Amino acid sequence: MTQTDREIKRPLLPAVLPPEPPQRFLSMGHSQEQWDVLTKTFYPSAKSAESIMMVVSYCAARKLDMMTKPFHIVPIWNKETQSYQDGVWPSVSLYEITAHRTGEFAGIDEPVYGPEKEFVFTHPNSKSVLWKRTLPAWCKVTVYRLVNGVKQAFTSEPIYFDEFVGIKDNQPNGQWDKRPRYMMAKCAKSAALRMAFPEETGSMPTAEEMEGQSIGEISQAQESKFRALAIASERVVDGEVIEPTHQENLQAAAEVAAARGQTDVAEILKESAEQAERIAPADSVKLMKAGSTKGLKPPDILKKIGEMFPHLAGKSDWVKLITKTEFDQVMASI
Repeated sequence: MTQTDREIKRPLLPAVLPPEPPQRFLSMGHSQEQWDVLTKTFYPSAKSAESIMMVVSYCAARKLDMMTKPFHIVPIWNKETQSYQDGVWPSVSLYEITAHRTGEFAGIDEPVYGPEKEFVFTHPNSKSVLWKRTLPAWCKVTVYRLVNGVKQAFTSEPIYFDEFVGIKDNQPNGQWDKRPRYMMAKCAKSAALRMAFPEETGSMPTAEEMEGQSIGEISQAQESKFRALAIASERVVDGEVIEPTHQENLQAAAEVAAARGQTDVAEILKESAEQAERIAPADSVKLMKAGSTKGLKPPDILKKIGEMFPHLAGKSDWVKLITKTEFDQVMASI
């Protein structure tokens, strides 16, 4: 393959970060020492303090320890402005952390590589060879998740080297130059974790996938890889970050599985989501006890349930059919 269509990019200018943290950083309970770690060790190349505050704010919203560096600040070349701009991207390790938090992560296989292929990158004008290497054409990774107690495999789409490689000065840059197989595996792992845990990861690419990319290129080479296949893992209401419920996460995962043609997995997830909305048997006992304190006998309570929700009238298995929302309404009416 000959790579001639990407322009030579301007040098990345050194960052100038304030030694003193913003007042907003201190008001969040953080210290000068933590600011020093963020600016001097974790993100010394960040273009502004605001970029670092984006990381801090997101960690606070998701209840993540910023000292574990769950996000990377990656300089991304903007073709329109002809300059670098900071991009805050999750690390693949954050994907793994959130997957483990679900209690449903069931392992990950070693990367599987495709056939070897020679890749050649040349100068756009002189056509001289800038970079030449024989590498696997693609890489896949499989992640396992317990879906309603059943171990299910989620294998990433092939991550092709020539689609994902980060380019600078018309040749692979940074880690793509030094460790191309490692970077392909990282991208494949990211894609597999997004497939297995869409409600936790959303559709945002990882820092490893974005390294060396340009704004404007990502939509062409990788649009299909980063398509929004799930609801956002959080939403903002009146300025407050609201985490989705377990049921909402399961419903989102079911929609993603259905979109991918995984009908069996979608049915299991849908059933799990419906079950998550049902009450526990102990809740029915709680309802009867609450009714007895108001002089209501079990038949009276069942009659009230039927009057409030006709689809439950006369149902002996109402406990399995009533939703938590309906149950709460009944409790409130007693």
